Amino acid sequence: ETNTFGANRFKLEAHGMAQRVTEFNVAGVQRARAAIAASGRNAFVAASVGPLGVQLAPVGSVSHQDAYNAFREQIAALVSAQPDALIFETFANLQEITQAIRAAQELASPIPIIAQMTFNSDGVTTYGYTPAQVARALVALKVNVIGVNCSVGPARVLPVIEQIIQNSLHPVMKRNQKIELIRFMDEKGIFLMKGSVEKVASLLGISKVTVYSYLDEIKNKSSKGEVNEKDL
Repeated sequence: ETNTFGANRFKLEAHGMAQRVTEFNVAGVQRARAAIAASGRNAFVAASVGPLGVQLAPVGSVSHQDAYNAFREQIAALVSAQPDALIFETFANLQEITQAIRAAQELASPIPIIAQMTFNSDGVTTYGYTPAQVARALVALKVNVIGVNCSVGPARVLPVIEQIIQNSLHPVMKRNQKIELIRFMDEKGIFLMKGSVEKVASLLGISKVTVYSYLDEIKNKSSKGEVNEKDL
């Protein structure tokens, strides 16, 4: 992920560097590429875009058009450096992230878009948006990934994620996609937590027995060295 989260005109203006939007964003993608090369590993570069740091109308004085223009300027610079994806993160205002996504879709299609909102301990954003409202709006915008970040910890975030899943009208995942997701969660130690198998089974619409069956299949293939891109 690039270090361009706050590299928009409004935030840079506070430091007298608003004219360097393009420079900083291009450099952010280039540095991420250089870090990957130095690591000797294969990785994708997700170009980070965060909130503008100002209040949009009617709460504040910045118009939606001005917000769109600022996002467009930043995203145009990022796209020129050819990242593999765009990641919008830590947004609380659904209207603001909508302007960012609009700009991205006009400039960067078909680069994948990851859209992440942040929620408070009461389960809504600072602007009062519920997970259901967020999910439905982002699905309508046809982003590739909907997520949650920089919120209040896993215990409070889990109900938020469940509501987002329930209100995301994406097609049912295929068997191989479920296996890929379960393999990822297993690698991260998710199934070491009490009740995790039941929760994952419920969210994926499968039984506990099926989860264990997938885990056995993953382990058998791994032990035989058969896990490769064809299984994903």
